[in-house]
Amino acid sequence: MEITSSAGREVVLWANTNLPVVKIGELFTGKIYHNDGYDWTQMDVSEGTKTLDFTVDAPGNITRLDVWRGRFGGSEPWNASQVFNPPVRLTIQNPQPGRYYLRVYDHGVWEGSQVREYSIRVAGPKLTLSKQVAPAFAAPESELAYTLTYGNTGQEPATGVVIEDTLPD
Repeated sequence: MEITSSAGREVVLWANTNLPVVKIGELFTGKIYHNDGYDWTQMDVSEGTKTLDFTVDAPGNITRLDVWRGRFGGSEPWNASQVFNPPVRLTIQNPQPGRYYLRVYDHGVWEGSQVREYSIRVAGPKLTLSKQVAPAFAAPESELAYTLTYGNTGQEPATGVVIEDTLPD
């Protein structure tokens, strides 16, 4: 755990915990519990990723996305914000592989509960792979047909994909 003092009376607390994971090509939904609240997530970026296109939807009148690579508050920060005009959009070109930390800030006073949901979508490849065998039941020495089906339902081309399958003897 690391506690550091920053400008003014703000104290930054950083603990090595398992944060919720945002995955490229999938929608993530989180919650912010205060009218000037933050929520933290993490994501892993693999080698060969060309672009990270973030879209954040939140109900507040000021929303900001902060992204760091490698370590929260590290030397590679990116951020974007919107006032009265969601969603927030942020693009990182040619990101280095590794762990990225994301912080969503949302401001807005609500009647009653201050809990509100936000969503993050990171455009990118979303790969699927399935394997089928036919027939489902076979006698000894009979032939089987294996079918591998690969797809990309994401918004970015998948590159460098290698599929290996070891068949039983």
